Amino acid sequence: MDCSPRSGENTGLATIAIPGDDGSAPSSSSPTPSVPGRDPTAAAPGQRGPDGGALTILPPAGQRARPAPPCVGDTENAFAMVAYVTGYSNVAKLDGASEVPLSCTQLIDVSKKIVLQPDGLHLLQHATGELDYRGRPVMPPARATFLTYGFMPTTATMELTQLDTMTIDSDLLLAKYTGLTVVRVPLRLRLYDVEINGVPLDVGPDCRTVGPLYSKDPDPAQEGERHAVLTGELKGPGDGYQLVTGGVLTATVTIPPFSGCGVDEDLDPLFTSSVSGPGNYLKQVQGAPCASGNPRPDPTYCTKDHQPVKVPKPER
Repeated sequence: MDCSPRSGENTGLATIAIPGDDGSAPSSSSPTPSVPGRDPTAAAPGQRGPDGGALTILPPAGQRARPAPPCVGDTENAFAMVAYVTGYSNVAKLDGASEVPLSCTQLIDVSKKIVLQPDGLHLLQHATGELDYRGRPVMPPARATFLTYGFMPTTATMELTQLDTMTIDSDLLLAKYTGLTVVRVPLRLRLYDVEINGVPLDVGPDCRTVGPLYSKDPDPAQEGERHAVLTGELKGPGDGYQLVTGGVLTATVTIPPFSGCGVDEDLDPLFTSSVSGPGNYLKQVQGAPCASGNPRPDPTYCTKDHQPVKVPKPER
């Protein structure tokens, strides 16, 4: 005998309302639930946009696109911002790249001024920044494996420590909305938890470069092997990098010699010969910052607890 409901009968057993973070009921436009291993910003399989192209579902205002480390912005300074940064760093001698983990950067928009130059009005902006990982000016540790000398698998944890203030200087031509941003940041590289072909190698707690990674500086007055220099180009409205919207920054850096490596033996020559040297390409992607110092931050860019909504993905 077949068993079926009467026509028009309500077959639901129960309705359960799941409130949002603020205690409110979910809206009908709630995003697709997260599935392990799936990017929550991705469209469902086969889903297309109105133009027939692949559709990306953006997270609602005040919600992050994907999990990220804590990155709470300063709310006491009216000019404070906070942003996520990630990317890849090549090691030329090892012919490989290591992902730069998603990092939090505290920013202060120090000054802006408009000046008249022969080609028109320019907006000159100066800001400062500091890495923020668990209250320290470092990037989160990164674990990477390379082939040392082209044949020996070497795995190590790498940590970049900021030695002094990061500066961000932009020069934008307002008529065309084009320009260049130069970021200067002194970073020292430390290696630890090293394994050679799977065998632990005790390098001690102080295996690090003798000074900061450095680039040739476009400003002769700033030259001196003191900092890495990253640049971001704005090619037009919405095309390229600017501090308040984020984008891609690139650099070519020299890794200085190592010092303090080894416990029972001097391992400085090993790491200097296999890692140190020029021509190491760095590509960073900065997400749009949260203006945390604004008493009423835009929920498109800031969570309720003043963290960035925009979480960038690394690009090679």
